[in-house]
Amino acid sequence: MKFFKRWFNKPPKPVLSYEDLQLGMMRFDDEDESWVGRYNGYEFRIGYQHQKLPQSELLRYCFDTLSNRSGLEGILQQQKDQQKQPANSALHGEIDGLRYYNLMFYRNDQQMCILAQLTDDDSERLWRVEFCDDQCGGIGFDI
Repeated sequence: MKFFKRWFNKPPKPVLSYEDLQLGMMRFDDEDESWVGRYNGYEFRIGYQHQKLPQSELLRYCFDTLSNRSGLEGILQQQKDQQKQPANSALHGEIDGLRYYNLMFYRNDQQMCILAQLTDDDSERLWRVEFCDDQCGGIGFDI
């Protein structure tokens, strides 16, 4: 019976603003279904996981990741260097200019994941880099 109750009940509505002691104030974005905030110079998003508040594990993962600025920037530089090796030399300048625009933290099964956007929404190509459990899955773009 509990299964059917959960199946037919709507998930709770997320709180519209939330303040974390470490990450600070966040606001809920209906379009992206995430809480949006800024920490250590980065815009971050915490994915809505059908709960009223952001999951504490995601908040901790976000804080730990964004607090290690040199590690985060080092991984991006490493990925940019790898991408430039096989890439057409015409893309090298574009690749060099990539930076973190926002980082979406979410949970996929039992993995903590990040999908980081590396260009603004108006760019010709939407460059991204993805992480799952602190392992970088690589850099790439959508046209």
